[in-house]
Amino acid sequence: MDISSITILQAAVIFAAGVVAGFVNSLAGGGSLIAIASLLFLGLPSPIANATNRVAIVLQNSVSVRAFRRAGLLDFRHTLQAIVPAGLGAVAGTLIAVEVPEHIFDIALAVVLVLVVITVFIPAPKAGSRRLHSRSKGASAILRGLAFFLTGLYGGFVQSGVGFLLIAVVSLIHESDLVATNAIKVSVVMAFGAISLAIFAFHGMVVWSAGLLLGAGTMAGAWIGVHAALRHGAGFVRWVIVASAGAAALRLLGVL
Repeated sequence: MDISSITILQAAVIFAAGVVAGFVNSLAGGGSLIAIASLLFLGLPSPIANATNRVAIVLQNSVSVRAFRRAGLLDFRHTLQAIVPAGLGAVAGTLIAVEVPEHIFDIALAVVLVLVVITVFIPAPKAGSRRLHSRSKGASAILRGLAFFLTGLYGGFVQSGVGFLLIAVVSLIHESDLVATNAIKVSVVMAFGAISLAIFAFHGMVVWSAGLLLGAGTMAGAWIGVHAALRHGAGFVRWVIVASAGAAALRLLGVL
Protein backbone atom coordinates (compact mmCIF):
# COMPACT_ATOMS: atom_id res chain seq x y z
CA MET A 1 0.00 0.00 0.00
CA ASP A 2 1.53 3.30 -1.12
CA ILE A 3 0.11 6.81 -1.41
CA SER A 4 -1.02 6.18 -5.00
CA SER A 5 -2.92 3.01 -4.07
CA ILE A 6 -4.81 4.41 -1.07
CA THR A 7 -8.37 5.35 -1.99
CA ILE A 8 -10.15 8.35 -0.50
CA LEU A 9 -12.33 5.98 1.53
CA GLN A 10 -9.30 4.10 2.89
CA ALA A 11 -7.58 7.37 3.77
CA ALA A 12 -10.71 8.49 5.61
CA VAL A 13 -10.88 5.19 7.52
CA ILE A 14 -7.21 5.38 8.53
CA PHE A 15 -7.51 9.01 9.67
CA ALA A 16 -10.75 8.32 11.56
CA ALA A 17 -9.18 5.31 13.29
CA GLY A 18 -6.29 7.56 14.29
CA VAL A 19 -8.69 10.12 15.76
CA VAL A 20 -10.44 7.44 17.81
CA ALA A 21 -7.11 5.90 18.87
CA GLY A 22 -5.74 9.26 19.99
CA PHE A 23 -8.98 10.03 21.81
CA VAL A 24 -8.91 6.67 23.58
CA ASN A 25 -5.24 7.02 24.53
CA SER A 26 -5.96 10.40 26.12
CA LEU A 27 -8.62 8.78 28.32
CA ALA A 28 -7.69 5.22 29.16
CA GLY A 29 -4.89 3.94 26.94
CA GLY A 30 -5.03 1.06 24.49
CA GLY A 31 -5.54 3.17 21.38
CA SER A 32 -2.95 1.19 19.42
CA LEU A 33 -5.39 -1.70 19.38
CA ILE A 34 -7.82 0.40 17.35
CA ALA A 35 -5.08 1.74 15.08
CA ILE A 36 -3.65 -1.70 14.31
CA ALA A 37 -7.14 -3.15 13.87
CA SER A 38 -7.91 -0.56 11.17
CA LEU A 39 -4.68 -1.34 9.31
CA LEU A 40 -5.38 -5.08 9.48
CA PHE A 41 -8.88 -4.68 8.09
CA LEU A 42 -7.48 -2.60 5.21
CA GLY A 43 -5.35 -5.58 4.26
CA LEU A 44 -1.91 -4.85 5.70
CA PRO A 45 -0.05 -7.94 6.99
CA SER A 46 0.22 -7.92 10.78
CA PRO A 47 4.02 -7.27 10.89
CA ILE A 48 3.60 -4.31 8.51
CA ALA A 49 0.63 -2.95 10.48
CA ASN A 50 2.66 -3.27 13.69
CA ALA A 51 5.57 -1.36 12.13
CA THR A 52 3.44 1.31 10.46
CA ASN A 53 1.63 2.08 13.71
CA ARG A 54 4.95 3.33 15.17
CA VAL A 55 4.70 6.48 13.01
CA ALA A 56 1.50 7.43 14.83
CA ILE A 57 2.98 6.45 18.20
CA VAL A 58 5.94 8.80 17.80
CA LEU A 59 3.82 11.71 16.53
CA GLN A 60 1.14 11.43 19.20
CA ASN A 61 3.53 11.03 22.11
CA SER A 62 5.70 13.92 20.91
CA VAL A 63 2.64 16.16 21.32
CA SER A 64 2.04 14.79 24.83
CA VAL A 65 5.70 15.19 25.85
CA ARG A 66 5.64 18.81 24.73
CA ALA A 67 2.50 19.45 26.79
CA PHE A 68 3.98 17.87 29.93
CA ARG A 69 7.22 19.80 29.42
CA ARG A 70 5.36 23.09 29.12
CA ALA A 71 3.48 22.28 32.32
CA GLY A 72 6.77 21.58 34.13
CA LEU A 73 5.79 18.00 34.90
CA LEU A 74 8.71 16.17 33.25
CA ASP A 75 11.20 14.72 35.72
CA PHE A 76 14.25 14.43 33.44
CA ARG A 77 16.38 12.36 35.84
CA HIS A 78 13.78 9.65 36.41
CA THR A 79 12.71 9.75 32.77
CA LEU A 80 16.28 9.24 31.52
CA GLN A 81 16.76 6.36 33.97
CA ALA A 82 13.76 4.69 32.32
CA ILE A 83 14.53 5.59 28.69
CA VAL A 84 18.04 4.09 28.55
CA PRO A 85 17.16 0.47 29.53
CA ALA A 86 13.78 0.64 27.77
CA GLY A 87 15.50 1.83 24.59
CA LEU A 88 17.94 -1.07 24.70
CA GLY A 89 15.05 -3.46 25.21
CA ALA A 90 13.20 -1.90 22.28
CA VAL A 91 16.14 -2.59 19.98
CA ALA A 92 16.04 -6.28 20.90
CA GLY A 93 12.24 -6.49 20.70
CA THR A 94 12.07 -4.79 17.31
CA LEU A 95 14.77 -7.03 15.84
CA ILE A 96 12.77 -10.05 17.03
CA ALA A 97 9.62 -8.64 15.39
CA VAL A 98 11.52 -8.17 12.13
CA GLU A 99 12.61 -11.82 12.05
CA VAL A 100 9.46 -13.58 13.29
CA PRO A 101 7.46 -15.30 10.49
CA GLU A 102 4.10 -13.66 9.76
CA HIS A 103 1.94 -16.64 10.78
CA ILE A 104 3.65 -16.79 14.18
CA PHE A 105 3.36 -13.02 14.62
CA ASP A 106 -0.38 -13.28 13.83
CA ILE A 107 -0.85 -15.65 16.76
CA ALA A 108 1.37 -13.59 19.08
CA LEU A 109 -0.49 -10.38 18.26
CA ALA A 110 -3.89 -12.04 18.71
CA VAL A 111 -2.84 -13.25 22.18
CA VAL A 112 -1.54 -9.78 23.06
CA LEU A 113 -4.81 -8.17 21.96
CA VAL A 114 -6.81 -10.45 24.24
CA LEU A 115 -4.46 -9.90 27.20
CA VAL A 116 -4.53 -6.13 26.77
CA VAL A 117 -8.34 -6.17 26.73
CA ILE A 118 -8.17 -7.83 30.15
CA THR A 119 -5.82 -5.15 31.50
CA VAL A 120 -8.26 -2.43 30.41
CA PHE A 121 -10.56 -3.54 33.22
CA ILE A 122 -7.88 -3.48 35.93
CA PRO A 123 -8.54 -0.48 38.23
CA ALA A 124 -6.11 2.42 37.92
CA PRO A 125 -3.70 3.11 40.81
CA LYS A 126 -4.92 5.48 43.50
CA ALA A 127 -3.82 9.06 43.11
CA GLY A 128 -0.78 10.13 45.08
CA SER A 129 1.62 13.04 45.05
CA ARG A 130 2.30 14.68 41.70
CA ARG A 131 6.01 14.59 42.55
CA LEU A 132 7.91 11.37 42.01
CA HIS A 133 9.31 9.59 45.06
CA SER A 134 11.08 6.23 45.02
CA ARG A 135 9.13 3.66 47.02
CA SER A 136 12.31 2.07 48.33
CA LYS A 137 15.71 3.70 48.46
CA GLY A 138 17.23 0.25 48.80
CA ALA A 139 15.58 -1.04 45.65
CA SER A 140 18.15 -2.42 43.27
CA ALA A 141 18.99 -0.17 40.33
CA ILE A 142 19.64 -3.36 38.36
CA LEU A 143 16.11 -4.63 39.03
CA ARG A 144 14.62 -1.28 38.04
CA GLY A 145 16.68 -1.27 34.86
CA LEU A 146 15.63 -4.85 34.12
CA ALA A 147 11.95 -3.94 34.53
CA PHE A 148 12.25 -1.11 32.03
CA PHE A 149 14.39 -3.25 29.68
CA LEU A 150 11.71 -5.96 29.59
CA THR A 151 9.02 -3.32 29.06
CA GLY A 152 11.01 -1.93 26.15
CA LEU A 153 11.52 -5.45 24.79
CA TYR A 154 7.76 -5.97 24.74
CA GLY A 155 7.12 -2.49 23.32
CA GLY A 156 9.67 -2.97 20.57
CA PHE A 157 8.08 -6.28 19.62
CA VAL A 158 4.39 -5.40 19.57
CA GLN A 159 3.67 -1.96 21.19
CA SER A 160 -0.03 -2.59 21.88
CA GLY A 161 -0.75 -2.22 25.59
CA VAL A 162 2.77 -1.13 26.53
CA GLY A 163 1.32 2.02 28.10
CA PHE A 164 -0.54 -0.04 30.69
CA LEU A 165 2.64 -1.99 31.40
CA LEU A 166 4.73 1.17 31.81
CA ILE A 167 2.19 2.71 34.16
CA ALA A 168 2.35 -0.44 36.29
CA VAL A 169 6.17 -0.45 36.36
CA VAL A 170 6.49 3.26 37.14
CA SER A 171 3.80 2.99 39.84
CA LEU A 172 5.68 0.11 41.49
CA ILE A 173 8.98 2.00 41.47
CA HIS A 174 7.76 5.51 42.29
CA GLU A 175 5.05 7.03 44.45
CA SER A 176 3.14 9.53 42.32
CA ASP A 177 -0.24 10.28 40.78
CA LEU A 178 -1.18 9.29 37.24
CA VAL A 179 -0.25 12.71 35.87
CA ALA A 180 3.44 12.37 36.83
CA THR A 181 3.38 8.69 35.90
CA ASN A 182 1.95 9.47 32.46
CA ALA A 183 4.63 12.12 31.90
CA ILE A 184 7.28 9.39 32.20
CA LYS A 185 5.18 6.94 30.19
CA VAL A 186 4.73 9.16 27.12
CA SER A 187 8.41 10.17 27.19
CA VAL A 188 9.61 6.57 27.28
CA VAL A 189 7.11 5.45 24.62
CA MET A 190 8.15 8.30 22.32
CA ALA A 191 11.84 7.48 22.77
CA PHE A 192 11.72 3.74 22.15
CA GLY A 193 8.98 4.25 19.55
CA ALA A 194 11.43 6.34 17.52
CA ILE A 195 14.08 3.64 17.89
CA SER A 196 11.68 0.91 16.73
CA LEU A 197 10.44 3.06 13.86
CA ALA A 198 13.99 3.59 12.61
CA ILE A 199 14.70 -0.16 12.65
CA PHE A 200 11.42 -1.06 10.94
CA ALA A 201 11.99 1.66 8.33
CA PHE A 202 15.49 0.34 7.64
CA HIS A 203 13.96 -3.06 6.88
CA GLY A 204 11.32 -1.50 4.59
CA MET A 205 8.37 -2.47 6.79
CA VAL A 206 6.74 0.97 7.20
CA VAL A 207 3.91 2.15 4.94
CA TRP A 208 4.56 5.87 5.38
CA SER A 209 1.39 7.12 3.71
CA ALA A 210 -0.82 5.10 6.06
CA GLY A 211 1.39 5.88 9.07
CA LEU A 212 1.30 9.63 8.52
CA LEU A 213 -2.48 9.62 8.00
CA LEU A 214 -2.85 7.58 11.17
CA GLY A 215 -0.47 9.90 13.02
CA ALA A 216 -2.38 13.02 11.97
CA GLY A 217 -5.55 11.39 13.24
CA THR A 218 -4.05 10.40 16.60
CA MET A 219 -2.82 13.95 17.20
CA ALA A 220 -6.27 15.35 16.42
CA GLY A 221 -7.93 12.72 18.61
CA ALA A 222 -5.61 13.43 21.52
CA TRP A 223 -6.36 17.16 21.26
CA ILE A 224 -10.11 16.44 21.27
CA GLY A 225 -9.79 14.08 24.24
CA VAL A 226 -7.85 16.61 26.29
CA HIS A 227 -9.93 19.69 25.51
CA ALA A 228 -13.48 18.42 25.03
CA ALA A 229 -16.03 17.85 27.78
CA LEU A 230 -16.40 14.08 27.71
CA ARG A 231 -19.92 12.81 27.92
CA HIS A 232 -19.54 9.05 28.08
CA GLY A 233 -16.41 8.65 30.20
CA ALA A 234 -13.75 5.96 30.33
CA GLY A 235 -16.24 3.11 30.71
CA PHE A 236 -17.56 3.72 27.21
CA VAL A 237 -14.02 3.90 25.87
CA ARG A 238 -13.15 0.54 27.41
CA TRP A 239 -15.93 -1.11 25.42
CA VAL A 240 -14.67 0.53 22.23
CA ILE A 241 -11.26 -1.01 22.93
CA VAL A 242 -12.79 -4.42 23.65
CA ALA A 243 -14.81 -4.43 20.42
CA SER A 244 -11.89 -3.31 18.25
CA ALA A 245 -9.33 -5.62 19.81
CA GLY A 246 -11.72 -8.57 19.79
CA ALA A 247 -12.49 -8.13 16.09
CA ALA A 248 -8.79 -7.75 15.24
CA ALA A 249 -7.88 -10.88 17.23
CA LEU A 250 -10.57 -12.90 15.44
CA ARG A 251 -9.30 -11.66 12.06
CA LEU A 252 -5.72 -12.65 12.91
CA LEU A 253 -6.92 -16.13 13.88
CA GLY A 254 -8.80 -16.46 10.59
CA VAL A 255 -12.32 -16.31 12.08
CA LEU A 256 -13.28 -13.01 10.36
